[in-house]
Amino acid sequence: EAGKPSRTLSLGQAPIQFGSDPTCDVRMAGLTVPRFVATVTQEGKKVILKRLSSGFLGPKVVLAGETVKDTAELEDGDKFFVGAMAAVFRLPKGRA
Repeated sequence: EAGKPSRTLSLGQAPIQFGSDPTCDVRMAGLTVPRFVATVTQEGKKVILKRLSSGFLGPKVVLAGETVKDTAELEDGDKFFVGAMAAVFRLPKGRA
């Protein structure tokens, strides 16, 4: 959306973390947001989106219109949501 801030995060050896904890790479606000909601990690040649929170009150993790209940593999160009926050996964140039 126009006017919404965007930024690029690079996936290294450490996972990219989403949640309300101050150590998360992507901080999310809200009374029902758990400290850790989801991570994006590299496992070998695969990149995995993993839902960490469970329960009905926390934000949903959605990929391709489906709720991620545990883990899902990300492909280049995949758009996913952690709560209302949208993200697009892009492979680095030369890896696509």
